[in-house]
Amino acid sequence: MRYFIRRGAQETRVTVHGSVAYDATTALEGAVRGALEEGAARVIVDLADCPELSSMAVGLLIGFKIEAALGGRDLLIANPSDQVRRLLEIGGAAEALIERRPPPPDSEGARCPGTPS
Repeated sequence: MRYFIRRGAQETRVTVHGSVAYDATTALEGAVRGALEEGAARVIVDLADCPELSSMAVGLLIGFKIEAALGGRDLLIANPSDQVRRLLEIGGAAEALIERRPPPPDSEGARCPGTPS
């Protein structure tokens, strides 16, 4: 597992590459803890390139979510794979951890110009 950190004024993004198995949890912990300690209002853990997440890593992220909330900040997961999403859903953590994105403006309810209303 490798990770990259991108810091912004209000948000820090930790992008994870590779599986987060038991032995990689310490590296994930260091990256996320560092992002939280820097004081970003929001920390996003981007899992687009992370096919697997150990149950230990899930527990770690839940703990960091609580820690962030107690400090008036937020921690979310972006772009989880289907397998990671299922693991979070089974564990009951998906609702609290996965970043919600608004639907694109051209989605449901949109109509083509010239179409009668």
